[in-house]
Amino acid sequence: RASGIATSCGFDNAQFFGDVYISRTQTLPSPMRNVDFTLSDMDSSAPWLTRAATENYDYGLGMRQVKDAIEEHRPTQETAGVGKDGEGEGFSWAQTEEDLEIKVEVPEGTKAKEVKVSVKPQEVIITRPNADTLTIKLHAKVNASESTWSISKQTLCVMVDKSEEGLWPGIH
Repeated sequence: RASGIATSCGFDNAQFFGDVYISRTQTLPSPMRNVDFTLSDMDSSAPWLTRAATENYDYGLGMRQVKDAIEEHRPTQETAGVGKDGEGEGFSWAQTEEDLEIKVEVPEGTKAKEVKVSVKPQEVIITRPNADTLTIKLHAKVNASESTWSISKQTLCVMVDKSEEGLWPGIH
């Protein structure tokens, strides 16, 4: 039944596994909001269902125009001077707007109990077996309590949640 409704709404070849939740939004009049279904709305000849494919297509075109306009005016990483991933002394890092990932090599066979990772608001301190303590200064504040770390093979990976979204010019 869900596949039939999806096809009627213009989403051909949609596959569903498990339970399906169907929602409906109304964009006009503003603001956009969820709209409740009635039992008659679930009938295959319901007026909203016959309009859905066209409305979804038009909505998709509109969203594509918005996306293109945003991309056209967004500064690139090169022009903004930020957002580059990099390497520091003893570590490498990569980032998104929301997160920072720090990778540090550890000796093969290192167990989690042999490593100490302390994430503070503006620094990460890593103590590894048979190595100097590594202190990494962060560009801006992070949510220390939301940060996690793990070891896989010879790599310690620390995932840090940024307090404010944005790309950083670097860490050291």
